[in-house]
Order: sequence, then structure tokens, then C-alpha cells
Amino acid sequence: MTSKYVVKVDASSENPGRSVASAILYKDDIKIESAVKQYINITNNEAEYMAIFLGLKLFLKHREGEDDYLLLQSDSNLAVKQLNNEYMTRSKKMKTAKDSITEFIKTHKINVNIEHIRREENKEADELARKSLKKVKEVIQNENKNKY
Repeated sequence: MTSKYVVKVDASSENPGRSVASAILYKDDIKIESAVKQYINITNNEAEYMAIFLGLKLFLKHREGEDDYLLLQSDSNLAVKQLNNEYMTRSKKMKTAKDSITEFIKTHKINVNIEHIRREENKEADELARKSLKKVKEVIQNENKNKY
């Protein structure tokens, strides 16, 4: 039986500096799992690509078969349009990320549609990314306080 999944992704960044990518996986409108990953010295646009990659990996972890369908949603208009070949990808780092994502999709035979959504439709992934970045900053500040 074919299942339909939705992944919503977002990123929060100090631009450039610390960044956090977030992804939330839903199956039949029920949240299955969420994930975050921290990055250092990347821009927010690069972090948005990493969030998409994180979302694809999350889907792959839960996918039941190759016929399963994924709707991946992001509020990054740039990343979505570049991945859908509507915009050129000029940045070398973002081109590398785009190529890696495209290859990952092909290699794992992921039936995916990547679509842009408005920020208001992506509140949960946005909040997860922002809160995670805030937590990372707090941990680092506390570690720095304890050094002296």
C-alpha cells in the first residue's frame, strides 16, 4: 500500500555562523518524528538546503516502500526554486548541496515533490529551528562562563 508523507523543513541562522536545520515528518497528518542538526559557518540559505537534506533522510528512515510519496515543504523560495530548476544555482556551495540532494533522491528512488509554502504555514518547523538555535547559544554561553 502506498503511503503519503509530508516533511516540513526550516532553518535558523546567525548568517553566517551557527545554524540549525529542522525537519518534521508527518504521515496521514500525524507527526511521526522531528529532527534538528547544528552547522557552523554556513549561511541561512545553505542551512535551508541542509534542512531539506535532513527531511529527506528522515523520510527515508520511515518509508515503508519505494511507492511511498513525499511532499517536502519549505518556506525557502530560493532553495525550492533552485531544486525545481526554476532558478539557476550560482553559489558553489549551494550548487554542491543541490547536486547532493538530487543524487540522494535518485539513488534512493524517492518519489518527492518539493514545494514552497508561506512562513505562516511552516510555524512548527520554524519554531523548532529557532528554539534549537537559541538552546545551542545558551549551552555555548554556559560553557564559556564555566571556563573562567
